[in-house]
Amino acid sequence: MLQCYECEPKNYNFLITADNVPSTFNCTTIVTPNKFCSLDIWTTDNGTKSDLRVNAFDTAENKSVPYILTGFTQHNSGNFSTYILYHCLTDNCNSPYLVLKRLIESTKTEIKPPSKSFVGQSKLSASIECFIYSNFTNSSECKPARRATIKQEDCSFCTTFINIDPNNLLTERVCSYCEKSLESIEKWKYIDGRIHLLNDRISYLDYVSYVCNTTNECNSLQNIKNIQNSYKIQFDFDKFLGPSSIGNKIYYTKYIIYVSMALYFIYAL
Repeated sequence: MLQCYECEPKNYNFLITADNVPSTFNCTTIVTPNKFCSLDIWTTDNGTKSDLRVNAFDTAENKSVPYILTGFTQHNSGNFSTYILYHCLTDNCNSPYLVLKRLIESTKTEIKPPSKSFVGQSKLSASIECFIYSNFTNSSECKPARRATIKQEDCSFCTTFINIDPNNLLTERVCSYCEKSLESIEKWKYIDGRIHLLNDRISYLDYVSYVCNTTNECNSLQNIKNIQNSYKIQFDFDKFLGPSSIGNKIYYTKYIIYVSMALYFIYAL
């Protein structure tokens, strides 16, 4: 059983920053059989407003360590939203009074948006050629019902999504395909999410998805890499957890003291 904060969902008509974190939250604590407590904050309206959710995480979850997700979404409307999702597994670890300011201070998301030409326009452009590729071992994971059963030249827009194999964090799983039907288009154009493992203090790509119809093979891996080079998603573990070197310095100091004492006694004999 886990004790978590649970707060009334709140939509703020201003952007929450490290300098204007709200001082009060309508919260209680609950005891839950869920594995994680969570604190999630999103920006809305192109970074002018914020939404905050603090509760027990009640969705199926494979990870058994505390972690933070950060990233952004470009919607088909042209608007952007950024997010910080904190999942932890000790009692009351999601207290907004204790962690919200540190989360914001530790996260840097600098966005330079991809092309403003998006696929939700009223008239689709002429048919384009898409980059078609999949390295999924299980083909059903690459949306088989939506992959190119149509001719390559009949593509109206292109899609690529990339995620990290949960069993091998070094392996990127890629699925690139073309679409014909506007009805099947997602409500977003571009998503980039990063996961930050707090115990190991490492970050890696969690998920990227891109939908486009601007140029031939606009969904190619090289084009996505070029887009990624135009923005930053960073997380500072030292700001959130404290410097990792503190424990090492303490250990090293004790080691020097013990060695010095040993040498003193050796030479004193």
